[in-house]
Amino acid sequence: MTFLPVVARELYAAARHQNTYRTRVGVSIVGLVVLAGLAILASETQSAEQGRLLFGIISTLAFVYCLFAGVATTADCLSEEKREGTLGLLFLTDLKGYDVVLGKLAVSSLKSFYGLLAIVPVLSLAMLLGGVTASELARVVAVLLNTLFFSLASGVLVSTLSRNERKAMFATAMFILVVVAGPFCVVDPSLISPRRLLAGQQMFLLAPSPVFAIWMAMLPSVTPQLLGPPEFWRSLLSTHLLGWVLLILASAVLPRVWSDRPRSGRRLRWWEQWQRWIYGGQAVRKAVRGRLLDQNPILWLAGRDRFKLKQVWIFLGALTLLWIPAWFVSFDTVITAAAFLLFCAQGVLKIWVVSEVCSRWVEDRRSGALELLLSSPLSVPDIAHGQKLALRAQFG
Repeated sequence: MTFLPVVARELYAAARHQNTYRTRVGVSIVGLVVLAGLAILASETQSAEQGRLLFGIISTLAFVYCLFAGVATTADCLSEEKREGTLGLLFLTDLKGYDVVLGKLAVSSLKSFYGLLAIVPVLSLAMLLGGVTASELARVVAVLLNTLFFSLASGVLVSTLSRNERKAMFATAMFILVVVAGPFCVVDPSLISPRRLLAGQQMFLLAPSPVFAIWMAMLPSVTPQLLGPPEFWRSLLSTHLLGWVLLILASAVLPRVWSDRPRSGRRLRWWEQWQRWIYGGQAVRKAVRGRLLDQNPILWLAGRDRFKLKQVWIFLGALTLLWIPAWFVSFDTVITAAAFLLFCAQGVLKIWVVSEVCSRWVEDRRSGALELLLSSPLSVPDIAHGQKLALRAQFG
């Protein structure tokens, strides 16, 4: 029997898709355009400073691309199989959990990996301008590959435990943010400076964060060694091992969660309590149904989930809790933290709104509910107006 047959089969299938190669070309073109635009903006600076600036900006953009690649590629790779009912067919054979997990990881990560390979030559062009050494380029590429592997592994684990596409993507993003930002929340902010960190203070707490690895890789003045400081390799190894732990957990859990099990006993009581908390009791449901149906039926259909209305406030509250510790450091830290968190809030809310607009119709089309809606007396403007009212209630 072929070793890892699902991996071989999925790779053969992906190799026949033109999008596999178009992604690589598209990412390289975008990288070159960004590099050319930044070079024009920084044309008045010296060559070494210009090279250093371009290298830092492109490395940061590539790092963000690798960090959230799992959200777009692997977060729904196994949950989609669950929804379609095809995952159980794989386990009727002699395949093991790791065969399926590694096969889905291989095909889902191929486009992301090709995109990263297309970015590396762009980073090399920035190095030719000066101010960047080959060892720094090698360390940054190693961090990008390692971060991509961790992000994809995170998506696979969350997809193993999920059935809903949007929930899986949201949970993957939250897990990655916790791993990335969590260590910095427990470390004394006054110790976060290159020279103090190199002295070994609280290094073990920051090692699992990919942000710490990319930061150490891009500090030439503090890391003159050819291979980089030991703290850099410790962080790189920690993130890599964490990725393998996530894949092992996914391989062990997948054979136990692929099928639907009837709810009974404590599991049924928890599900009923959850439904009551989301939609309310019978009196609450009746009052909400009467109030929203009078305005628009689609408003009731999309806005009856009370937890969805609270998610935005929970997200903004979490960002506020992350911002509060900055008050105890300095005014500059407060301003920096506020700017970063506002940027995160703006970006996440934009993506969130677009996701809410699209997901309703995607799920309804998949389940056949959209055909029922279009065959009802509701017109298309009525349906769109109801969705608009629901979005206003959630994000307004």
